[in-house]
Amino acid sequence: MACKEETLGSLIDGGTLTIYFNNKELHKTSISAPYLGGEKNADTTIINEDNFYDEFGNSYTISIYSSMYNLSYSIELYDTENEEKSKIVCDGLRVEVEPYNPNKDEENYDYEEEPYIEPTKFFTIKTSQEQGIKKLLDFFNDKNTNNIFSFGGLTQLYNDVEKDSLVFVVAGGDKTKIGFDYTQGLYGIAKVFKAPYDKNGRAYTIDIKFIYFFNSVITRDMFYDFKDLKNIPNIGAMTKGEKNQAISSITIEKAKAIMLAAKKITNIPNNTLFSLFPWVKDEYKSIATENYKSLIDTLPPALNVEKIAEVFAKYLMNYNSKHTTTLIGIFGMWGRGKTYFFDKVKDYIISTNSKEKIFYFSKFQPWKYQKQESAWAYLYQTILESYLEKDIEYLDDSVIKKALDIQNNLAEKYKDKTILHKIITSFEIERNYKIFLLNLKRLGATKLVFSLIFILMTAIWVFIPFEYKLNFIWWLIGVIGISGIIFMYKSYSFYMKSKRTAKNILDMYGKTNDYSNYLGFQNEIEKELSFLLQTYIDDTNEKLVLFIDDLDRCNEEIIIDIVDGFKLVLDNKDINSRLIVVTAVDERVLEKSIRYKYFNQELPEDVGTKEYIEKFFLMGIKLNQLNDNDIDELVDIYTKELNHKSNKNNENREQTEKVTSSTNDNNLNIEDKISANMTGELASDVPYPLINQSNNGDMKPLLINNNLNINSFILEDYEIEYIKDILKRAGLLTPRKINMFIHRYLIFKSLVLSILDKSKYENFHSKMLIEIVIMSQKKENLDKFIKHYREHTDYEIPIPLDDFRADTINRDEYIILIKFAEMVSPF
Repeated sequence: MACKEETLGSLIDGGTLTIYFNNKELHKTSISAPYLGGEKNADTTIINEDNFYDEFGNSYTISIYSSMYNLSYSIELYDTENEEKSKIVCDGLRVEVEPYNPNKDEENYDYEEEPYIEPTKFFTIKTSQEQGIKKLLDFFNDKNTNNIFSFGGLTQLYNDVEKDSLVFVVAGGDKTKIGFDYTQGLYGIAKVFKAPYDKNGRAYTIDIKFIYFFNSVITRDMFYDFKDLKNIPNIGAMTKGEKNQAISSITIEKAKAIMLAAKKITNIPNNTLFSLFPWVKDEYKSIATENYKSLIDTLPPALNVEKIAEVFAKYLMNYNSKHTTTLIGIFGMWGRGKTYFFDKVKDYIISTNSKEKIFYFSKFQPWKYQKQESAWAYLYQTILESYLEKDIEYLDDSVIKKALDIQNNLAEKYKDKTILHKIITSFEIERNYKIFLLNLKRLGATKLVFSLIFILMTAIWVFIPFEYKLNFIWWLIGVIGISGIIFMYKSYSFYMKSKRTAKNILDMYGKTNDYSNYLGFQNEIEKELSFLLQTYIDDTNEKLVLFIDDLDRCNEEIIIDIVDGFKLVLDNKDINSRLIVVTAVDERVLEKSIRYKYFNQELPEDVGTKEYIEKFFLMGIKLNQLNDNDIDELVDIYTKELNHKSNKNNENREQTEKVTSSTNDNNLNIEDKISANMTGELASDVPYPLINQSNNGDMKPLLINNNLNINSFILEDYEIEYIKDILKRAGLLTPRKINMFIHRYLIFKSLVLSILDKSKYENFHSKMLIEIVIMSQKKENLDKFIKHYREHTDYEIPIPLDDFRADTINRDEYIILIKFAEMVSPF
């Protein structure tokens, strides 16, 4: 029954909600921060549900909805002991919200009024029995952080587990044997409340108390792309040899890797992450301030890329390569986001993997090895490594699985004996077994069987006593007889004398000529690929998607050779039935390569090339050029991740700029320059630093004691709008170029601010600074700025931009602008 609901106003970045009745606190619960990466309001909504009771025994459920627009809640009467009293309570309920305070010292956050104790040991633990899984589900559904969860039947690490150790809790088990449906994966994080007790032989029990539940279960598939997690026991996608309800020790580095991956997957708010797990903070900061991390890889998807990727993914999943030998293309100019788009396609396909249809992925970058033989060898090595990492399901119940169990037990038993432990763990059982299967496919089983029989018989003959050998000879003579031995000897003599003649006759009349040795290296690789894929991929329910990335970075001579080669390789039915090849390429570069190899350079550009591309590619999707709405959307997304200072008085400043910056009726008169030679494309693929941003809105110098002051990087509303306007005039743009320009402008503005005091800086027009940066992308424009400086010897120099001709700037400040414009435009 509905009890109370209310919209509380604008969004908040997490906090707490307290429910009162008659000024008495009934319950306090947390407010989750919204997921601001969603494209629509509904996508941003995060729901937190909780239960509470009133003093009359009535039970209520509260649902808190955090979205990009507002915060709201609804309270429903779940169960009543006294219906009349429950109506009174519902009418008298009052709610107070306390937003998260970013200035609060997170390191000393008092969680549930308990002192924070830095964990020194970390473990993963998995329950696989029906009773344990049911109990875990109850705790997870209730978000129960008050009661004790007991883990019994543990057999390892008895002397290692201590109170306050941190435990990552996982549900495993055989779902076919469990009497209810559930999701296997990581549910939450707990602390050891009571160290090991009730030891009975090897088995013991511990008590844990949950401190955090993820908003959804994190499965192994979700962790698959995080390389640091692949071999973490109970967590990683490649983990081997686990026992039911197993406990394993992990390092703090592995624990940090789990938390950072979980934050990315489930959107854990920063205040929650750092208040509960402050030991993650340093690692998080170091990752956030890497020298380069393309912003488009970390920002929410834009331009409907997820919907387009979903359609493309469904096409690949239903693609029947047996009926064609052509490639599938993702076309677009450099920086347009082809790799990012394919990553979204891959994410969607992985999320839909099932036993009926499984897709594996391998990425091939031919530009790393641009000689043809090296490129094909690298392709084989790439797919081989993907095969060796495959989590083979038949290991669940096999001799190899038992061997892995024995190895893990021995490694645990002798972990304190360094040399012995190193010897035990040096045997890569699963990897060597996979290599054996591959060679078995290549060489066949017949040679292996006969070789083993020969070795066995030789060993028997060598090691049996002499009298047994003599007895065996007399027995053989007795069985075969003297005449039989003479016949065998003569037969052997005849065979030795005539085998060459017989072989020559068979070769002449029973075989065709074989010139395969003259077909070259690519033919050999094709054979090996065929064996590898037959071992790797079951063509009835599995597919390998090979993504060829950065093909357009190769030399023109090799691009078309690689595409030609793949076309020929796909003619092999054993390869074609198991492999889907998706190629990301700038079609302009591909056309140029085709013309370079096959066509006269003097022919019109459209002769032959389009037909040739159609011959290679059955289907392709082109990431089109950006329109004005696309540019607006991308600028909004990129600048949202930066410091964004919304100033209510911006209108006054904009109006002042308009009055002082122009003497004519037009608001902007540099469009011709920007759309013509003055600007051109902002073309570059060279990495540029990504700066970790602060939420502090104060302007401060860029450099303090030679350290970058990140608080200088701030964009205001009117700057963002003008950046949109100027980029639309700049011609053909890509997401990467837009992203790079924004960061160039931020650094340029902060460099200027580091030299000039704030009063002088505020005399500059932000529009003028933006124009200087965008025009400085070309060296000829910088040369014009410098020439302008030399031609005007007065102390005051007119600004060489049409829209600002009425304004002047002193020579010292002018040369600072040009100097820094050149610094942020190094290529």
